[in-house]
Amino acid sequence: MSQLSSPLLFRPGAVAAKGADAGVPAHYGEPLREQRLLIASKAVVDQSHLGVVTVAGPDRLSWLHSLTSQHLTDLEPGICVETLVLDPQGRIEHAASVVDDGETTWLITESGHGADLAKWLDSMRFMLRVEVTDVTEQWAAVGYCDPDGTLTPKIAPAIIWDDPWPRTLRGGTRYGPPDEEHPGARRWWRLGLVPRAELEERVAGIDLAGAWAAEA
Repeated sequence: MSQLSSPLLFRPGAVAAKGADAGVPAHYGEPLREQRLLIASKAVVDQSHLGVVTVAGPDRLSWLHSLTSQHLTDLEPGICVETLVLDPQGRIEHAASVVDDGETTWLITESGHGADLAKWLDSMRFMLRVEVTDVTEQWAAVGYCDPDGTLTPKIAPAIIWDDPWPRTLRGGTRYGPPDEEHPGARRWWRLGLVPRAELEERVAGIDLAGAWAAEA
């Protein structure tokens, strides 16, 4: 599994994360303040350690539907879901956040797993009209809370994955309170994909929070 290091690790006060978050800052010296800024939609989190895989071609959705745990056959552009790749015993091999832009399906996966996921998918391609590419070195994820849509125009991501939790999606079932009353309704977590070479430029002028704040 390859691991990329973020240029934001060289920002003043940046403390490198370890383990699953290695490659991005854990915090910038004030993790509690960063957490408050993040939930208030005033800060962004470097998530550029995450893997990014694209699947193009006219058979992409039905093919991914046949290989993963999510119903993807009729996934509409811009609808964001999650999916799992399971082994024959039901153990999780890969987990991915999924969004389709009408021509390409984007999969955002765990740190260091982009190449592995792309290799596995490519091995399952057979004669179908799909093209799998690990684009982790070209695209970086930025995480942020944006219930009011105030931060997205500043970052201008090319692709946005909206975490469906805690909303009830079409075809889903609600087990807790109504969506509008859910205590997590204001979280509205997003992952925006930007060209990796432009990561610093895209977050310029915005407060930074570390991976600890995102996990909290």
